[in-house]
Amino acid sequence: MMVCVAVLCWGCTLSAPLTEQQVVALSNAYAKAQGYDLAHYERPSVHFNYTRADNTWVVFYDPIPDKKGLVAIGDDFTVYVENSTKKVSLIPGR
Repeated sequence: MMVCVAVLCWGCTLSAPLTEQQVVALSNAYAKAQGYDLAHYERPSVHFNYTRADNTWVVFYDPIPDKKGLVAIGDDFTVYVENSTKKVSLIPGR
């Protein structure tokens, strides 16, 4: 049983060498460099997509609602971080 757990944990580290904290740091830095003020956004939601064709992290940024609870359409954005290369790209909201 211990061997199986060790193998499973070892496999996890191979499939996701970047940590969630590293991905958020890369995403935040890139978003700031693109002119986004992250003080206007909620804490990002982070997901790791592991498939043979896609080995990327996806970070979703949603704006903080105003006093009426409203947000403008298109104020959200998404950042993709490639797990192996650390290449970062940003897709603005629509």
